[in-house]
Amino acid sequence: MRIVAVLGVALSGLFVIGAVTAYGQINTRSQYSGTTATVVDDKGNLRVPSDYRTAYQMPGSTRAKRVDSSIKVDGRALYGIDTRLPGMKVAAVAISPVFGGKAKTVDEKAVLAVRGVRQAVNIDEAVAVVADHMGAAKKGLEAAAITWDDGPNGKVSNADIVKQFEEESKKPGVVARKEGDAGKAFAEAARRLGPRRKLS
Repeated sequence: MRIVAVLGVALSGLFVIGAVTAYGQINTRSQYSGTTATVVDDKGNLRVPSDYRTAYQMPGSTRAKRVDSSIKVDGRALYGIDTRLPGMKVAAVAISPVFGGKAKTVDEKAVLAVRGVRQAVNIDEAVAVVADHMGAAKKGLEAAAITWDDGPNGKVSNADIVKQFEEESKKPGVVARKEGDAGKAFAEAARRLGPRRKLS
């Protein structure tokens, strides 16, 4: 099949784009009024929408009926997150925004004042609020009013990380497989390309 753009309604107005084309080219031609899209077969004959077929409509195929639509619509469908066991509790967790940081203060009294909350757990780099259901857990976590101590990495910048990567790249790494002598090849190369690219 080849995609064509119909510029107007006259057959002479057909413009064949071809099997592969840039999206920008198609978009540019959409400025013409009355532009629609259709397809032609391998012999160049136009196919009208009534001839279009999906995989389910091909000869010999049977359209499978969706058996899950109704339960998804009315809420009867159950997912992993819907699992409930006797006595089961859920937790909402807040993690330090900086690697190596710790929770400095947690208003545990305010957390436990939220109806349905059972426990507040501070494990330094994270704080968890355990409750009967997720709504209570999230409200309890908001009430915790956590302040964080960013620790030694609190002032680390992108430039610091890039510099660290550059320093590490100069050290010998772990060899998974050795083929030939890369060092010798680089030393004897008539031309070497060494551009640096950074993605931000």
